[in-house]
Amino acid sequence: MWFVRTKDRAYYYERAEGNPLSKDDKPPRETHEPLNAQAYDNFFAEASRWQQGAAVKPEDTPVGGIPGYDGFFSLYDQGSSRQMLLTLEDWAVCENKKCEHWQVGRLAQALMLIPRFAKK
Repeated sequence: MWFVRTKDRAYYYERAEGNPLSKDDKPPRETHEPLNAQAYDNFFAEASRWQQGAAVKPEDTPVGGIPGYDGFFSLYDQGSSRQMLLTLEDWAVCENKKCEHWQVGRLAQALMLIPRFAKK
């Protein structure tokens, strides 16, 4: 996922490969579209306040999940930038290792501020 904000507009780009765990042969999927700039600004204001979470320990990782860090969030605003590593728990917080019951993580929750990602 890649988000870009210009003076007047906001954009979203995503490229998703096939799932290596299921060894599918699906071709990469690409999405690119404009976003509501004010909704993006609301998302950015929320996410830019966060501090990096602790890496998920292998023994605490749900089945099929990725231990440690599994992505990064790069923030740039008015000449300053910083990066924050993301964990599985930024997307979903599982009740146990089977992840039968879970709650939306902070990144997934903040993305719902943008209509394209809101629950339908």
